[in-house]
Amino acid sequence: MCTAGKCVFTDGTVTLDASVSPAIDRDHDGVPDISDNCPDTANADQTANEDGDKFGDACDLCPHVADTAAVDTDGDRIGDVCDPHPGVRDSLWLFEGFHKGLPAWARTPNWAAVGDKLRVTASGDTNTDGDDLVLPLTSPDGTYNNFSITATVVVETRTGTSGYHSIGIEIYDATAQKGVDCSLDQNPAVPNGILLLMDDFNTGVDKEPPFAWTNNTEYRLTMTRQGSTYTCTVVGVGAAGVTQTATGTSAVVPRNGASVVVDVWAYGVTAQLGSIFVAGAP
Repeated sequence: MCTAGKCVFTDGTVTLDASVSPAIDRDHDGVPDISDNCPDTANADQTANEDGDKFGDACDLCPHVADTAAVDTDGDRIGDVCDPHPGVRDSLWLFEGFHKGLPAWARTPNWAAVGDKLRVTASGDTNTDGDDLVLPLTSPDGTYNNFSITATVVVETRTGTSGYHSIGIEIYDATAQKGVDCSLDQNPAVPNGILLLMDDFNTGVDKEPPFAWTNNTEYRLTMTRQGSTYTCTVVGVGAAGVTQTATGTSAVVPRNGASVVVDVWAYGVTAQLGSIFVAGAP
């Protein structure tokens, strides 16, 4: 029997009667399935779609990477295109698309919400420490041996005259007070390069392969830690779809309970941060 848009069958199952209620809304979020970018996950705010593909952030297995199919080989709810270990079940530690403005994370003063992104105005020359935004991370098992962080960034302008301009990701060892950086970098030696700098600065284990990045172009920076092996990868988004990678080893060990485990760090640039995605084991 069908009444009020529902059909109840003799076995007790209930379904919607499309002939009675053409605007089916399976997740009851007020958006009909025909126009819902997450028809099985309630998301009344259809504008939260970081990568602009057909999946809203609420149900997108890779909310920061535009794709047309939700492929998840290991069934961990992290899509293969952004899974740090596509054959192993990982977990999502953090996703933030900044659609609700500046989050209450530890940071230096020079970060502000601009639309659904964050802008940092990081001076060069006179600011020796740069500007950072600290991610609120806690590893599920207390260790950070196998995980990755992806940040989407756009450099608008390069400020200062020192020749050093950078924005990227840092994994920090609070005990040793040293870190590993993965960034778009400009310095006198590598005018436009990708930087994987190990064990803080000037220790002789840095990797700086050239990468011709440009202002006002979006890039995805991904930093992966697998034990003592660190990998930094940059991908140009859209038409700028070129890639560069640097890999090296480091004794830097991030730990739960530290004031800083991972941060986004900027120096000598005005830049936008579009999203943060962190996934890892277990």
